Amino acid sequence: IGRISEKVIDKINILEATKLAMIRAIKNLTKKLKKPKSQKFHDRGKNGKIDFLILDGKMKLDLPILQKSIVKADEKVFSCSAASIIAKVTRDGIMERYHKKYPCYGFDQHKGYPTKYHFKMLKKYGGCKIHRQSFSPLKRLV
Repeated sequence: IGRISEKVIDKINILEATKLAMIRAIKNLTKKLKKPKSQKFHDRGKNGKIDFLILDGKMKLDLPILQKSIVKADEKVFSCSAASIIAKVTRDGIMERYHKKYPCYGFDQHKGYPTKYHFKMLKKYGGCKIHRQSFSPLKRLV
């Protein structure tokens, strides 16, 4: 998992922050990889390092790793589907914890997605510390 703060997103924009989160996730995964004990079934990754990436969408990361971008990879490639689920479950858990800190926003219900209820609470309370100041609906509401 690669995490990026709302302040960094505001500073570099959501697309660049997404790329940075991916790079952090790859680096975190690389730290956890171990060399395979048996080379019997391993033609790739023999050195215990990531040597190929499949990216969802039309992304290209600034990494010295062979990459392939596939639109809707999370629907077409099993490992991308799994990564997407892991990322979403992790994010949902983070939002559940934020709900305990900022209960008036209902993060436990909408997980920070732009729902009618979320907008209603933004209009009522304004943004809190975790809201991105660059989020255009927040700019319009406050």
